Amino acid sequence: MGLVLCAALVAGCGQQVALPPASVASTPEAAATGSIGKNHDGPMNATFVVALNPTDAYAAVARGALNCWFGANGPMKRSHVFHGEAAPAAKGGAAEILLQERDPSLADQRGIRAFRATFMPAGAGTQVGIAHLKVDPAVATALTRDVETWARGEAGCQLRTVLAPVPDPIPQPKVARIKTTR
Repeated sequence: MGLVLCAALVAGCGQQVALPPASVASTPEAAATGSIGKNHDGPMNATFVVALNPTDAYAAVARGALNCWFGANGPMKRSHVFHGEAAPAAKGGAAEILLQERDPSLADQRGIRAFRATFMPAGAGTQVGIAHLKVDPAVATALTRDVETWARGEAGCQLRTVLAPVPDPIPQPKVARIKTTR
């Protein structure tokens, strides 16, 4: 089953799935139905609840992000670093995904925090919280759509509609070495 889900996520990364515009969740009841709530006072924030447990929701989103955003020609591959942490399911399974701007001057290249997704137990499901700390608003919307799609167990990759894929590096011609005998 996990292999089928993984294959579906990888295959779905190339598809452009359009979700309806998010509605503002003004009450906890609205958030529980899956509507995305946004707070525009600071960084763009969103919260929603999914039926998966935190461990499964985190795994689905991490798999989608690593395939879509950071895959072979993923649009964030060269500009950001992915970092994820998850507690064991036996300890509640709370988890976090953090994207940081790539900073080559640092040993681990984790620079300024740009995006965070958190996964917390909420009744029989998971509350997914999103904070866009330093990303363009169009990118923020695409990231939110992708996380919501993957956390619901669906496939898609909205970020690729906003950011162009990173082109493959141009292979350098091989130079033949001439052996000299002495």
